[in-house]
Amino acid sequence: LYLAIETSGPDPIKDRITQLSARFRRDDLTYVDLNQRVGEKNISAVLLKFSKLRQNCDVLIGHNLQQQLDFILAACVRTGNTSLFVQLRRCKILCTRALATQYHESEGKIGSTIISDLLDEFAGVPLSTNPDAQAQVVATEIIHPAIFGRLQKSPKFARVGQDLVQLNVN
Repeated sequence: LYLAIETSGPDPIKDRITQLSARFRRDDLTYVDLNQRVGEKNISAVLLKFSKLRQNCDVLIGHNLQQQLDFILAACVRTGNTSLFVQLRRCKILCTRALATQYHESEGKIGSTIISDLLDEFAGVPLSTNPDAQAQVVATEIIHPAIFGRLQKSPKFARVGQDLVQLNVN
């Protein structure tokens, strides 16, 4: 499940989610999309929709994902949505920003971890200035397998089951 949010500021305690977008790709290559503007009046309903969508996946994938999860967890606390809070605390997460950092370090270079720069670097696709959460979800969906694929080709990483493990290569 790919996730992106927009917020009113950088602080999950003080600021609020203003847009939540998620995309789930089924095995038959069809998509289930959630893209909602969020306010105080509909945050509970949006979290409930996200919770139902999240139940269909094993891994949550996003760019700068921990920051996004902090906002969702804070919203869960404010709305009393303990079920989603617990689900998210137990969820496997994969952050494309962290993957990009690992890739750049494995190549011995300093690269940008800004989502628009990564989309250009790994897919040659431009991203609009100030993309909304829905555009970020699609960008994340594109860069995730591209970065993962490059890391798999690196002698510093090995595939163990579904996971990619960094090797200590001297």
